[in-house]
Amino acid sequence: MNDQSPRKPQQRAAYNAHASAMDDQFMPSDVSRSSPIGQRLRLDMDRLFREGHTRVLSRAADDRDARDSAEPSRDAQSLANVMICRRLNQSIADCLDLQSQCRQARWRLADSAYLEHRSICTQAIQLVEHYVGLLGNRIVQLDGVVDSSVRQIAERSGLNEYPAEAEDPQTHINSVAFALWLVSGAMREDCDEITKLGDATSFKLLDQTAGSLARCLELLENLTPEPAVS
Repeated sequence: MNDQSPRKPQQRAAYNAHASAMDDQFMPSDVSRSSPIGQRLRLDMDRLFREGHTRVLSRAADDRDARDSAEPSRDAQSLANVMICRRLNQSIADCLDLQSQCRQARWRLADSAYLEHRSICTQAIQLVEHYVGLLGNRIVQLDGVVDSSVRQIAERSGLNEYPAEAEDPQTHINSVAFALWLVSGAMREDCDEITKLGDATSFKLLDQTAGSLARCLELLENLTPEPAVS
């Protein structure tokens, strides 16, 4: 997984401008920026940025899109399907990484005081299992190839490394919330792109997946105390 954090002053300024512009797009509609979990997410982003680990899940067209568009043998629908499959594969990678992080959090939140948090992690794990299967089937229907091996997921995923060694249970809760927030927000961005490509079926699958993950985030919000802002 590549570190995409800005490390120079001009990069940081660009990052801040980009983050501000993307707030409404990445923040799930279920989560207010003034809510406890919303504040925690912003604080966690600031903390991660200072440590040089912040990622922004971007779905902008890459070199492969340009290369595919330049191939004279591709008709418009074939090209659209390739681009749709690429975005679906990215969502699969992010979701499977999220699933593994939820498993890690569930193991680390072993104390009986965190039974409800463990239950939410279990729900997210099951949701990912369900929706990844549907997303994979959709890729096959579009004559694409599903990229879901462990190595492919590790290379594609845009999530931060999970703080497995952290002792504070709240760190694990915050990390899962941050991952849910990033993945659901990025998938909503994908929905906009797939709408432009005219694929209502893939749009519906991504929209349902993003909504389900955002609801898990909302459940975490209900269990999260007000953060202390210094």
